[in-house]
Amino acid sequence: MLFLCKVSACIYTCSVCYLCVIFKMCDTFEK
Repeated sequence: MLFLCKVSACIYTCSVCYLCVIFKMCDTFEK
């Protein structure tokens, strides 16, 4: 699933931060 991710919260919600910064999306499951 793709989750919308905020750049400020990217580090805390995404394992692949660069995807959030560039594509504004997070292709990672929340743990």
